[in-house]
Amino acid sequence: MGMSSSSSSAAGARFCTDLLAEVTGLGSFEEVNRTAVTVDAFGRRVRTLDLKSLIQSKRAAGRDKDLNVLPELEGLLEAGEK
Repeated sequence: MGMSSSSSSAAGARFCTDLLAEVTGLGSFEEVNRTAVTVDAFGRRVRTLDLKSLIQSKRAAGRDKDLNVLPELEGLLEAGEK
């Protein structure tokens, strides 16, 4: 259950925002929010999944488009842990 929004930045770049009440493989908003991180994006401060949670969610979703990005995300996680 969620909602999507599409916006443009001041520079004209398009981006999409998904607002979810629950994240596959991670649980409710309240559970996910405990490990979320705050980042600056498009001139705003936003809360988002940390990298470990993003990987866990994509693995749980099991869709080809999610599984296909796992090697790159896991590589980023590994590089950040060094």
